[in-house]
Amino acid sequence: MTAQAEVKTFSLITGPWYPYIGDKLKNQGWTMEVAKAALESQGYVVTLRLVPWQRAMAESKLGSADALFLSYYVKEREQWYVFSDALGQARAGFFALKSRHIRFKTLQDLKGFTMGLTRGAAVSPEFDSATFLKKEETADDLGSIRKLLKGRIDLFAGPELVGKHLMKVELMVAQQEKVEFLEPALATHNLYAAISKKADNYQQKLRDFNIGLKTIKKNGQYKKILKSHGF
Repeated sequence: MTAQAEVKTFSLITGPWYPYIGDKLKNQGWTMEVAKAALESQGYVVTLRLVPWQRAMAESKLGSADALFLSYYVKEREQWYVFSDALGQARAGFFALKSRHIRFKTLQDLKGFTMGLTRGAAVSPEFDSATFLKKEETADDLGSIRKLLKGRIDLFAGPELVGKHLMKVELMVAQQEKVEFLEPALATHNLYAAISKKADNYQQKLRDFNIGLKTIKKNGQYKKILKSHGF
């Protein structure tokens, strides 16, 4: 009688981040479908927990999940994680009220403005280290957008598609039309699975994730997934 092969599991944790990932999206979003296809090709059973971003970071640092999913690369995070190959990209920048006519070329131009951002989130290396800016943290992106509409902050710093999706879903058309995304964007970020150094066999999990991602890109499954989600 042969011993039954041990089931390989790979647990992901992140915050709901529409239109990239979330329970209200088809198959929890294209990024989840990509990760699942990549890891299943390497024999893993994949699980996902959606919690507030700050909690996702705290739990993954301790290894209670194998990977913090859809993390930007932030040098400081290297002490806790190893980063997979990139799954996709996200632009980050400022949202403002159109009526304010705010324009800028460099962050120095925005001294004196109050900026909302999500607690624990990275925006761009330059923005994150800019101590001369007045920053006000909120529990989530929607909270910052609501503050912007009420005039409690001057700008919201966050991911472009996430902000636009939240406004489309959560706000009335009249409110949406009051807000604009400012150019230039602050950064274009690659999106990674940040695999916890506290996870069992984390180096093997990193290798397997990357092999799986290459596999589904090569066999056309990656493009099919994106197309099925309208990207």
